Amino acid sequence: MREVKNIPLILENLLKSPESDNLKGLTTDELLTILKLIIEELEKSSAVQYLGENFKDTVIVGDIHGEINTLSKLIPNFIEGKIQSIIFLGDYVDRGTHSLEVLLSVYALKLAFPDYICLLRGNHEDINANKRYGFHDDITTKFGENGNTIMDQIDVSFNFLSLMAVTPNNSLCVHGGISEKIDDLKEFNKITKPYFTLMQKEDPGDILDAMSAIIKSELDKNSIE
Repeated sequence: MREVKNIPLILENLLKSPESDNLKGLTTDELLTILKLIIEELEKSSAVQYLGENFKDTVIVGDIHGEINTLSKLIPNFIEGKIQSIIFLGDYVDRGTHSLEVLLSVYALKLAFPDYICLLRGNHEDINANKRYGFHDDITTKFGENGNTIMDQIDVSFNFLSLMAVTPNNSLCVHGGISEKIDDLKEFNKITKPYFTLMQKEDPGDILDAMSAIIKSELDKNSIE
């Protein structure tokens, strides 16, 4: 049995019972504090993660899209030690009815068990996609005049999610695919966090194409800022 500790109480309660209304009463300040903590944690890992032995026997999870039922089945098995580690491939939000709960649940897992949780970025970890598919509206509805401030910080956190993971068994994990313009995986080492700094370069070239392929999204300056 893993002990959930060293994270905000509201996140502890969320992990203990993901389906419950544990985010009721969540304040703007509390959410911004959580986002600050996860950004600091995600900063520690590179865009491409070469995972250690903790991920030799791992569970790989694809698109969740705000469906809390998915996590409510997964999290107890992880907490009880039945699952050694988890790699999430992205697309945590949009479409489903519990996007914030899902996002904060995976962020809570990463904060509580950083050596056993890997979070990757998908094409819905993008503020433009969120405006089209519902997450942005969810946040602005819940937090009113503070919604845009919160959404901006959520987008910053998205810019620190890793793009690719390689397991000890040499399995390559990405959300989308690999650009045909990339001949060597070492090319991805040129991608640095936060990703919006890529657009500050005079000629990002093939790396931008590679990043687009990884998260399966048509990236431009507006979509990664």
